[in-house]
Amino acid sequence: MSKLLQVIGVLAILGFTGAGFGAWMLTKNQVHLTVEEGAGDRLSSVDPTAELADRFTALQSDLRGLAQTLGKNFELLDTAAAEREEEAASAREADLNATRAELARLEQSFAAQLERALAAERERHATALGALQGELSALRAALAERPAAELAAGAATPPESAPSRPPSEVPATELSQGAIPAGAETSPVATTPSPEQGQAAPPQPSAAGESAEPAAPAGKPRKKRSFVAFDLPSDSFRFEGRRTWEIVPSLSRVGFDAKSTLHDFTGATQKVAGNFTADLAEPQVEPQGAIRAEAAALNTGLPDRDTAMYEKLETSKHAAISFTVLGFRSTSSDLKAMKVAGVVRGRLGIRGVEKEIELPVRLAIDDARRLSVEGELVAKMSLWGIEPPSQLGMISVQDEVKIWIALRARATEAKQ
Repeated sequence: MSKLLQVIGVLAILGFTGAGFGAWMLTKNQVHLTVEEGAGDRLSSVDPTAELADRFTALQSDLRGLAQTLGKNFELLDTAAAEREEEAASAREADLNATRAELARLEQSFAAQLERALAAERERHATALGALQGELSALRAALAERPAAELAAGAATPPESAPSRPPSEVPATELSQGAIPAGAETSPVATTPSPEQGQAAPPQPSAAGESAEPAAPAGKPRKKRSFVAFDLPSDSFRFEGRRTWEIVPSLSRVGFDAKSTLHDFTGATQKVAGNFTADLAEPQVEPQGAIRAEAAALNTGLPDRDTAMYEKLETSKHAAISFTVLGFRSTSSDLKAMKVAGVVRGRLGIRGVEKEIELPVRLAIDDARRLSVEGELVAKMSLWGIEPPSQLGMISVQDEVKIWIALRARATEAKQ
């Protein structure tokens, strides 16, 4: 009896050993132990040269923008210089016209003053001449009243014995004949002009002088452009504003994390494309977008497992896994740090079946002015008609998988 039990024990051990060896032979090429990556490490496998290439592309874009802006700014400088020269010429012409008008006014004022002075001088001389003529007439009348004998006696007196007389006693006949005694001097008759004649009227601006002054420019003055008003592109980025973002495939990954009886594994691909449009400061306002990933490019690290996965996804009929944005609900926002968290609502299409889902996401602008979009959710494969794979009824994959995205995108345009 004891020997029989020993034989049964040996056979049982051999049976269990054989079963274990057979199971190992069946699964040795499909067992792949991995350490689950965190959401922040899903881009760690991205090729560093792709990161460098993207930054170089961004630098080229910035340089092109700078070159275009410099060309425009040099045109602005040329225009500003021409405007300044035109303004200076206009100012010089206005000053010259004002000087000419002032000279014309002064000339007319001087001519008027000279005419008034000449008229006053003529009047003064006429008055003096009238006074002299009156005195001469009085002298003639006085001489006519003297006796003829006195005139005769005066004429008979020898010149040497004739007493000298002052010039005021010289007979009018001698004055009339031009005989002027020696020592007598003639002096002009000075007349004091009246106050009305002696004061000259102050110069009055003439009508012609007033009309010669330049008129004030009419109309709205033209806005001056600063000569150094350069408009250079800024390195700063404004979080506000509606923009369209284009996904950078070389820096993006989408995939899933699955759990099986023996191990966990991940499937991912960088063959993803798409774009979305939104105002990151207000992402809930009419967001738009669509993302497509190549289903046959998903890679789990094992060719046999990938082949089985492609059969489940029916990649020959449905080449792409798609997601269409329907809306966004913001849960937190930091405009200064340029970060937003929320839930994006959309339709996820797998194997030709679309289901509406809500995907929690985190949005942020990195130091290269790229938009980072990361998110994940847990969903059941059976919702899209996918039966979880299993082998020999012993190794099976759980129905629930974690779907995740890790995207990098660049702004292509700004929409107002």
